[in-house]
Amino acid sequence: MIEIPPEIWAQVAQHLPRDVLISMISVNRTFYTLALNEKYKELAMREVSGPFTRKLEALKYVDSSPFFYHVLILSRDPEYAKRVKILHLEPPCLHELANYQKLHPPQPHDTQQRPGSIKGFAGWFFGNFLPVKEPQEELVVSATEIADTLNDLLPRLQSVFRFSLTWENASTPQAPYLNTAWSSLSANLQELHLDLHPQFAATGLPLDADFPQLSTLRITLCPTYTDEPETMTSNLTKFVNKLEGSLKSLYIGSLQRRDLGEMYTGLRQFPKLQQVEVNPQTFVCPSTMIQFLQNHSDTLSSIIYTSDSNKLYVNGLSGLQLENLHQLIMKLHYTPYPTAWWTEPSLFFTSIASTLKRLTIEGAVTLKELSSLLIALTGGVADPALKELSISIGSLSAHVLVEIAEKLPNLHSLDLRIHDVLERGLFPKTPGQFFPYDNVS
Repeated sequence: MIEIPPEIWAQVAQHLPRDVLISMISVNRTFYTLALNEKYKELAMREVSGPFTRKLEALKYVDSSPFFYHVLILSRDPEYAKRVKILHLEPPCLHELANYQKLHPPQPHDTQQRPGSIKGFAGWFFGNFLPVKEPQEELVVSATEIADTLNDLLPRLQSVFRFSLTWENASTPQAPYLNTAWSSLSANLQELHLDLHPQFAATGLPLDADFPQLSTLRITLCPTYTDEPETMTSNLTKFVNKLEGSLKSLYIGSLQRRDLGEMYTGLRQFPKLQQVEVNPQTFVCPSTMIQFLQNHSDTLSSIIYTSDSNKLYVNGLSGLQLENLHQLIMKLHYTPYPTAWWTEPSLFFTSIASTLKRLTIEGAVTLKELSSLLIALTGGVADPALKELSISIGSLSAHVLVEIAEKLPNLHSLDLRIHDVLERGLFPKTPGQFFPYDNVS
């Protein structure tokens, strides 16, 4: 193991389950470093629990030495916090804890640090480890202590590339550490995931922060039963437009129907935009989204499309023309077939037939719909570029495979999810684990 460079072991570690890698922390110094990198890769405040508070405390006071006699001597090490790559914050859960602790104040606990001298350490060790003690309850940490620790820790999280924030409450409690997060993390962030209440989207977006490296933005608006703030759409537009020079992937979704057409109209040209996920829940008139996609016809290489049974969306993407689309994922929900737009030839399919490499269809289709899709996708093109096809069908028969082979001569990968296999003159058969040798004894 000594002769193998640490970089090779780092590659090996990427294929190990997380628990296995962490359990190898005592093997040697290389695995000690790899295990700690994995253990502290993500800091997630989805709930205020023991594991979260212990990890938070470990990142605040930690020693980087693997030797036993140093592990229990605590000291600040700013390099330790740099192991954190992924950060998730959910401020409302901390606010709920603060409200609870106002009614049920936590009992004070001994926060004295372990001594650093050898004599003091020996006394502390014999006093704490030799006597037999009853198991102690988890120490209760106040919401104020957690907020202060976050405020102190966030400026030292210099390696965080993915930040996700969940704020699904209409109320806007004070969270000073969130301002610290925006100011400290924005320079290095590459991915930002926001699950927000419209009220927060209207008042809490970091419009003053700069995100020079942010390439992936996902915003999901949670359901609400009140009128949405007037400034929500304009602030969303301003925030997305701040990423004009770096944005590569964009998703703006909603768990209930909203009209963000004004936002799509106000979005600028993003010269690096490569992927867009289309969510019909966020617009009433499809033309605003189609125009936004058309404005990026030369850069878009991937589209994720979710179908909708609303009659306004009956034409789907059929009027769109793209120049460089390599991947198309269609999430098909119930649509009044056979009038689905993707079963008929269109400008969209004509424009992507020579560039599309990967097609994934989530949602079962019938044999007739699959046949119509193949005709629409390859119509007018002698040599379609498609190399990977993933699709679910209710029933499979031999002529379907022949048709796929004839229509898609460049296909290298076929992922078929099937329910029944059809054979002329026999009943449909559901394939088992050893198909087609299920009946062989």
